[in-house]
Amino acid sequence: MARRKQLVDLISLQNFDCICLQETIKSSFKQVELDRFAGQHDMHWSWVPCVGHSGGMLMGVNKEVVNVLEED
Repeated sequence: MARRKQLVDLISLQNFDCICLQETIKSSFKQVELDRFAGQHDMHWSWVPCVGHSGGMLMGVNKEVVNVLEED
Protein backbone atom coordinates (compact mmCIF):
# COMPACT_ATOMS: atom_id res chain seq x y z
CA MET A 1 0.00 0.00 0.00
CA ALA A 2 2.88 2.39 0.75
CA ARG A 3 4.31 1.93 -2.76
CA ARG A 4 0.94 2.78 -4.31
CA LYS A 5 0.76 6.03 -2.30
CA GLN A 6 4.32 6.93 -3.35
CA LEU A 7 3.38 6.29 -6.97
CA VAL A 8 0.22 8.42 -6.76
CA ASP A 9 2.21 11.24 -5.13
CA LEU A 10 4.92 11.06 -7.81
CA ILE A 11 2.37 11.13 -10.62
CA SER A 12 0.57 14.16 -9.17
CA LEU A 13 3.85 16.05 -8.64
CA GLN A 14 5.20 15.40 -12.13
CA ASN A 15 1.94 15.80 -14.10
CA PHE A 16 2.70 12.90 -16.49
CA ASP A 17 0.76 12.47 -19.75
CA CYS A 18 1.88 8.85 -20.18
CA ILE A 19 2.20 6.22 -17.45
CA CYS A 20 3.69 2.75 -17.99
CA LEU A 21 4.21 0.34 -15.11
CA GLN A 22 5.62 -3.15 -15.36
CA GLU A 23 5.55 -6.06 -12.91
CA THR A 24 2.22 -4.92 -11.49
CA ILE A 25 1.42 -8.49 -10.39
CA LYS A 26 -2.26 -7.72 -10.99
CA SER A 27 -4.72 -9.40 -13.33
CA SER A 28 -7.06 -6.38 -13.47
CA PHE A 29 -7.57 -2.86 -12.12
CA LYS A 30 -10.64 -1.23 -10.59
CA GLN A 31 -11.74 2.14 -11.94
CA VAL A 32 -11.16 3.77 -8.55
CA GLU A 33 -7.49 2.67 -8.66
CA LEU A 34 -7.05 4.08 -12.15
CA ASP A 35 -8.75 7.33 -11.15
CA ARG A 36 -6.22 7.75 -8.31
CA PHE A 37 -3.35 7.33 -10.76
CA ALA A 38 -4.91 9.71 -13.29
CA GLY A 39 -5.37 12.61 -10.89
CA GLN A 40 -7.05 15.41 -12.83
CA HIS A 41 -6.43 13.85 -16.26
CA ASP A 42 -8.91 11.93 -18.40
CA MET A 43 -6.80 8.87 -19.18
CA HIS A 44 -7.15 5.95 -21.58
CA TRP A 45 -6.02 2.81 -19.71
CA SER A 46 -4.95 -0.59 -20.93
CA TRP A 47 -3.21 -3.47 -19.19
CA VAL A 48 -1.68 -6.86 -19.70
CA PRO A 49 -2.62 -9.17 -16.82
CA CYS A 50 -0.03 -10.98 -14.77
CA VAL A 51 0.55 -14.72 -15.10
CA GLY A 52 0.52 -16.24 -11.64
CA HIS A 53 2.58 -14.06 -9.33
CA SER A 54 4.75 -12.38 -11.97
CA GLY A 55 4.41 -9.94 -14.81
CA GLY A 56 1.59 -7.59 -15.57
CA MET A 57 1.76 -4.18 -17.21
CA LEU A 58 -0.36 -1.03 -16.91
CA MET A 59 -0.32 1.69 -19.55
CA GLY A 60 -2.21 4.97 -19.53
CA VAL A 61 -2.18 8.07 -21.74
CA ASN A 62 -3.80 11.46 -21.32
CA LYS A 63 -6.73 11.68 -23.77
CA GLU A 64 -6.06 15.42 -24.23
CA VAL A 65 -2.60 14.61 -25.65
CA VAL A 66 -3.12 11.28 -27.45
CA ASN A 67 -6.00 9.84 -29.43
CA VAL A 68 -5.92 6.04 -29.15
CA LEU A 69 -7.41 4.51 -32.28
CA GLU A 70 -6.50 0.86 -31.77
CA GLU A 71 -4.82 -1.49 -29.32
CA ASP A 72 -3.00 -4.71 -30.06
